[in-house]
Amino acid sequence: NQTDPKQREYLVQFYEETGGNSWTIASNSWNSSESYCLWGGIDCDKNCSVLGLVIHQNNLIGTLPKVLTKLPSLNTVELPFNHMKGDLDIASEFESLNYLFLDNNKFEGSLPEYFKGPVVSINLGYNKLPGTLPYRYGESPLFCIVLKSNNLEGTIPVEWNNLGGLVILDLSRNNLTGTI
Repeated sequence: NQTDPKQREYLVQFYEETGGNSWTIASNSWNSSESYCLWGGIDCDKNCSVLGLVIHQNNLIGTLPKVLTKLPSLNTVELPFNHMKGDLDIASEFESLNYLFLDNNKFEGSLPEYFKGPVVSINLGYNKLPGTLPYRYGESPLFCIVLKSNNLEGTIPVEWNNLGGLVILDLSRNNLTGTI
């Protein structure tokens, strides 16, 4: 199948912005002449649309690149156990995102206030995220929320009672008060 030159460009930019030359695994396949669907950590559909970016413990650095929001079919961003930092504002801009796993990094900005896409599962545990829990998560289809070991404070918003499909909730090791 033919790959999309724009998606390739966006992935190369992601590679460069996250220190791709210093990645510990799969850096040799990135930016090669072969289809980006064969690059390590990329999941594509049969039409070569990027569906997932799954790169664990690979020495990624920098902030979460905004260029990822240009990948129209991206539904999974899974970049745990890396050295990424900064805020997560752009996480609310993904159109098709279902799964956001950025645990065990060094993010220190506030949580995204909402998600544009149909996000159902987030794991942002073991970062340095400050602030309060966004009430708008109660308006989402989230079934899994893992925010343990951050610097969150305040109470669980009453709007979270609307999370009827919630199966996993881990807010441990924060400075939260009140009852669930």
